[in-house]
Amino acid sequence: MASKWSATSKARRGPRDTAPVRPGRGLLTGPARHGWTPRDVNQLITDWIAPATWIPEDPHKPIVLLGAILAAHGNLQERPSALDDARELAELAAARERRAQQLAESDAHRAAREAGRAALSGAGPRGGAPGAGEIAERARRRRRSPDGDTQ
Repeated sequence: MASKWSATSKARRGPRDTAPVRPGRGLLTGPARHGWTPRDVNQLITDWIAPATWIPEDPHKPIVLLGAILAAHGNLQERPSALDDARELAELAAARERRAQQLAESDAHRAAREAGRAALSGAGPRGGAPGAGEIAERARRRRRSPDGDTQ
């Protein structure tokens, strides 16, 4: 985990070189055993800065500072970014649920549209009911006069 964290863009740089700080060999093994990720280390540093604690721009011993931050955190089973990860998973699940609902509504809309198109292209009122043609013919005969003219 140390090499992954030092490769991230948020890792502090050493004072005299441009390479990322190489964490001490055993400093991040404890957090790594508890499933920490580089995001957890970055969040831990952010949490350390938040309550009016500051970190120098160019710390004299960055490894010692990181060790102090880890020691102040104390409980390695409590991952700093666990809440963010859970929130992101919940947002992802909600987005998937919304998409599934949209697809279901789309299928229902498609079925209704096809039914409407079938109704428009069907026989319509002239051929829809059985015997409608006979009824229409009888009505025409009643309207005609005995000599064949329409009234």
